[in-house]
Order: sequence, then C-alpha cells, then structure tokens
Amino acid sequence: MENIIIYSLRLTMHILSFILLVKAIKYYKITYPINIFIWVIALSVIDTLIYIIVSIILRDNILFLEIAKYFQSFYQLVECLVVFIYFVLILKNDLFRFIIKIVIIFFLLFFSISAIYGKNIFEENFLFVIIIQILIVNICSCLIFITDIKGSNPELKESHVILAKGIFIFINFTAPYYIISKYLEENLFSVSIYLNIINDIGYIFFFSSLFKSYKCYQKV
Repeated sequence: MENIIIYSLRLTMHILSFILLVKAIKYYKITYPINIFIWVIALSVIDTLIYIIVSIILRDNILFLEIAKYFQSFYQLVECLVVFIYFVLILKNDLFRFIIKIVIIFFLLFFSISAIYGKNIFEENFLFVIIIQILIVNICSCLIFITDIKGSNPELKESHVILAKGIFIFINFTAPYYIISKYLEENLFSVSIYLNIINDIGYIFFFSSLFKSYKCYQKV
C-alpha cells in the first residue's frame, strides 16, 4: 500500500512537470516574469527522463544514484537562483532587491569555485544553502503578501501572489526533510526512502501553483 502511494505521487509529479513544460513553452512570451521558471520545469523533465531511462529501462540503480548525486545538486542550485531572481523581479523594496542580488552573486561565485575544485556543492554546504533559502523566501513572500493585502503595488498580479504562496509552502514544507535527509540516508536509509514522499508532495504543490499562475495569464 505504501509503495502504491509513493509511486502514485511520483507519477503525478512527473506528469505535472511534462504538462508544465508544454505550457511554459507555449506561453513563454506572455508570462513574464514567471516564464523564468521554465528552467526549473525543464530540469525537472530531464530528471524524470534520467529516472525512466537509467533506473526503469536500463535497471541500473547504481548509475542512476551516481548521476542523480550531481544532477540534483545542479538542479537545486538553478531552482534556488530562479526563485531568488523571481523575487528580485516582482519586489519593489530596493533594500531587499539589493540583498538578494548580493546573495545571487555570492552563490554563483561560491558554487563556481566549489565546482572548479571538484566538490559536491550541495553535499558539503547543504545546511547553509537551506537556511539562506528559507530566510529569503520567507521574508520576500511575507512582503508580497503584505503588499497584496494593502493593495499598494498595482503591478503585483494575482499570478505573482499565487506563485509566491506556492514557493512559500514548498520551501517550508520540504526544508525540514532536507535538513534531516543527510542523517537519514547515512543511518536510516530505509526510512529516508519513505520520507521522500514529503519531497514529492512539496513539488506537486509547487508545480500546481505554477500551473495556476499560467492559467491566470491564459485568462488575459
């Protein structure tokens, strides 16, 4: 029963990523600034294809885990940067826009240097990245929610608020799992496999908010 639930959620997440990629390509020109998430969606689809080809068709789980270790790090880095850039594009608070830009530059430099020296950037700096991501997402999301309630920014659209809510819930829902995942993988691997369901649910919610945001543009 547990396996059925896990595979059903994973399948739902994969299907959503393919549908979103079609929408992201079709409506790319009219969905600024959420169109930057096409990079996250595309990487999610590639991640799905890697899983299907290597793990299911070739049945080589060792190769899949080796590829996933590095691809997931790259995926998470791009995801993190895209979220930060999105907030820079829709926020009107110059101070926080400046802080986020500094963080983006720092991340790019830090991870570039780490990659040059052959380090797994997210494995070795995982907690640091998660904490920075949580802080920025929570502060920026709250600013957007407050602005939306006050109605002080006429340029803030419904799609922006929907996606900000999705990012806020996604990060805060999955962050605790990410923080303890390293310990679980090293000490309680069988438990960590089942707790991956948290990650899947988080992505389903995140992709659903992206889907709703795209629908807002379709109404225009």
